[in-house]
Amino acid sequence: MGPITTGLGEIYQYTIVPEEEYDSLYTPTELRTIQDWIVKRQLAMIPGVVEVNSYGGHIKKYEVAVDPEKLKAMNVNITEIFEAIKNNNENTGGSYIEKDHKAYFIRGEGLTKID
Repeated sequence: MGPITTGLGEIYQYTIVPEEEYDSLYTPTELRTIQDWIVKRQLAMIPGVVEVNSYGGHIKKYEVAVDPEKLKAMNVNITEIFEAIKNNNENTGGSYIEKDHKAYFIRGEGLTKID
């Protein structure tokens, strides 16, 4: 299977740029998040739009960096760290409910808690 079209078949490209007085308020990560979670989903509801591809900016991600010496000093092993992260976070894929030609997107966000 292959895509319906290649990048050469793209019909429209755009950029998201804040107005000049707000240009210092948004980071490349925030602009990419706006693209992925707001603009892309609205464009996808337009009849005839097959796909909306995102590029540019920085994708938001979280990283846990552990210090082996500190873990050892606290008598904690890497497996316990892995299990704690796994048990306290959950992201769920979402979809949308279409009603009256409007899409209501469903999204589950991860939540970190400290016990």
